[in-house]
Amino acid sequence: MSTQYIFAMKTRLALLPILLCLFIYSPISSAEGTAQKALAFAIQLNEQAAASVQKALDRVSIAESDLRVAQAVLRDSTLANDKEAISMSEVAVAESRLGVEDAQKLLRRARALLVARERTVQEMTFWTDSNRPVGALVVPVEGEVRVRQRDGSYRATVLGAARAGESIETMAGGKARLFVADGSGEIQLNESSAFTVVEDDVVSGFLGELKYGYGRFIKGIKLKMGSKFEVRTPSVVIAVRGTRFEVQADADTTLVRVSEGVVSVMSVAGEQAFEVAAGTQRRYISGRGFLPPEPLAPEGGGQ
Repeated sequence: MSTQYIFAMKTRLALLPILLCLFIYSPISSAEGTAQKALAFAIQLNEQAAASVQKALDRVSIAESDLRVAQAVLRDSTLANDKEAISMSEVAVAESRLGVEDAQKLLRRARALLVARERTVQEMTFWTDSNRPVGALVVPVEGEVRVRQRDGSYRATVLGAARAGESIETMAGGKARLFVADGSGEIQLNESSAFTVVEDDVVSGFLGELKYGYGRFIKGIKLKMGSKFEVRTPSVVIAVRGTRFEVQADADTTLVRVSEGVVSVMSVAGEQAFEVAAGTQRRYISGRGFLPPEPLAPEGGGQ
């Protein structure tokens, strides 16, 4: 037995306790990573809402200025007894008042959104500071978002951990962001969608089901050795490792669009299986199977 071989074996044995410690403590660090990323996203949403309020304030200021100008012109026209100018000025004043009302409505909506965004940041800060172990974390983005529990009822609070068996549902006009797979995966759910967290474990991996609607997996998935990342629809199973893709599904059809990497797609019945490469998309239709691959449609082609 060579001296080099003995030295190599001693080095590996010396590193073994360190590797075991990293493995043991990885769930804690990864949970913190999930919460930290969700918090960073909530802060980003809050900053966007604050910017929208400022834009709305600017719009109100401009609309009020236009109204003052229109009113001044009307006064001058009245003093000059210019009937044609009076008529045109009255129209301008009426339109300017509508502009002010529209701007004020926009400002009220922007301020209400900012309040909601600030509350989201506060709640996400609580999640982060509490150091509670989490799996998937859901952050509502806009519109109505609900979380259906395993017993079929809806829980009172949407923001927070989505436990196994719970479904995130977005209503018309609603959007949500889901942070999964130790924080390495981010899923954007568009309106009129339902996504169920089947499993999210730091060791075994992530399994979710897009029951219907549109989900965009916007971050490259980074998995640990031996773990998985799978997404199911009513018709296919999608196996993922390090990629960005989108899925649109209903009861009979699934469209998979891949912008980076490769995903493996298999029909639920298992009779067909294909790989979908970056820059292509593939559609599965119940009763017809997989259609031929197509070039990737323009971004946002799902919804």
